[in-house]
Amino acid sequence: MQKKNYDILLKILIVSIFALFLWYELFQKQDIKQLWEAFLQQLEHSNPTWLIAAILLMPINWGLEAYKWWALVIEFEKISFWKAYKAVLVGVSIGIFTPSRIGEYGGRALLVASNHVVESVVATLLGSMSQFLATLCFGYAGVVYFLKYFNFTSDIILWLLVILGIFSFITSLFLFYNIDIILRIVKRFYKKPFFQKPLFIRFHTLVNGWLKHVKVLRNYSSKQLSLALFTAFLRYVVYTIQYFLLLRLMGIDVGLVTGAACIATVFLLQTSIPLPPVTGLITRGGTALYIWQFFSANQVAILATTFGLWLLNVVAPAIIGLFILMRIKVIK
Repeated sequence: MQKKNYDILLKILIVSIFALFLWYELFQKQDIKQLWEAFLQQLEHSNPTWLIAAILLMPINWGLEAYKWWALVIEFEKISFWKAYKAVLVGVSIGIFTPSRIGEYGGRALLVASNHVVESVVATLLGSMSQFLATLCFGYAGVVYFLKYFNFTSDIILWLLVILGIFSFITSLFLFYNIDIILRIVKRFYKKPFFQKPLFIRFHTLVNGWLKHVKVLRNYSSKQLSLALFTAFLRYVVYTIQYFLLLRLMGIDVGLVTGAACIATVFLLQTSIPLPPVTGLITRGGTALYIWQFFSANQVAILATTFGLWLLNVVAPAIIGLFILMRIKVIK
């Protein structure tokens, strides 16, 4: 009974923080009313097909994320794809108000067995790494295209960026396929004489417990990791299409190739700036303003596009995930 009461209290706390965060983001931020008005006004004059298509892609976007996570989790726990989908949505609910959306790790772990919580966090980490690789690959290509398109820099700088991008991608790709190397480094590091002192006994216990769980990393085959990476690239394409559709909805006319390159640049810049959630939307808006100012002078429309994408791909699934959260046990 006491555990049940704690569970209820924790759910009330999560719902309260969630509601407070959304209330602040949607109704209390400066100029938010203007964004709402611009977004709704544009809906009246634009082709609704753009918005309908973007909405229909939302479950596909998160379905790909769920499939990617499910394909990794099934290595240590046989759960259904539908359960994995629900876990991802719960993760969005908790991640929305945590710094760098780190709450997604804990949110997803709520729908796996309590003895597999650490493994589920590892699976989430691998999924995030694969998504980062997709962002890195498209992002560097987008930045080079963007700089070349507007003649912002010399060819030498562009070639240096190309080399840096290729080096960063290959290094990240190597670590992704050889993630267990990190385990070996940690193991060797904490066995150094300095860490053998009584002061670090607790540290030894924690590391040993952690290593025991994350050994699952060694069980993933190259085929499984490649599937996760392929799914991440597919999800990136879907997300890019959604962004492009909302740009057209807001009246920002840009070609498909140029638009995709600029979107990739925006995503890379946003990913490179991990900030608390209360400043996340502001940062996304500022980045988008800098990139899209070369195609449209309508700053409100640019911000409304970012705002609409955030509503569609973060807020909507987070609300659905919150209802799922209410039906599961939070105390593990």
